[in-house]
Amino acid sequence: CHAALGDMEATLDSLQERVAHNHIAYWWILRISPLMRPILDHPRFIELDQKVNEELARQRAIIESIAAEKGAGT
Repeated sequence: CHAALGDMEATLDSLQERVAHNHIAYWWILRISPLMRPILDHPRFIELDQKVNEELARQRAIIESIAAEKGAGT
């Protein structure tokens, strides 16, 4: 909503809150949304994007570990 109104600071504040609460399931949409293009190069967005990527990598490692354990037990 903030992005549609052109309020980039409010957009970044909202995204920062979402990341803080780990609400990142649809983060990838931000990278392709035309509404978000103005913030993609913003230092705050870049920092948030890095945090999200680190969290997703952590989650992926957990899933891979579980899959490996199940594979080793067969």
